[in-house]
Amino acid sequence: MPRFLVCDGQSVYRIGLRSLIKAEIPHAEVIEASSPSDALAQICASAFDLVLAGTDRSGLEQFDSLKAAREASPTTRFAIISASDTRADILATLAAGFHGFISKDQS
Repeated sequence: MPRFLVCDGQSVYRIGLRSLIKAEIPHAEVIEASSPSDALAQICASAFDLVLAGTDRSGLEQFDSLKAAREASPTTRFAIISASDTRADILATLAAGFHGFISKDQS
């Protein structure tokens, strides 16, 4: 059974992503975390196939916590979901070793 961790400070995004994942992969297990530190605790406690981690427009200061989470689970794929869609933020995300970037403004 695929396991997903959805981490975002806004519950509406967590609930929405969980609903989308469950609609496409009904047998998936989707866990939610409201902060990078919560995500790190979840990742240290069990394995996930994919972590979808949200960041906000105040920059990517959560990167340090998210990088620690990524390093704690090297076989897990990590994608950043951001309110920003600047080229610089996308490239910084990929350069930091994350596996993908999704803009919250994307339809």
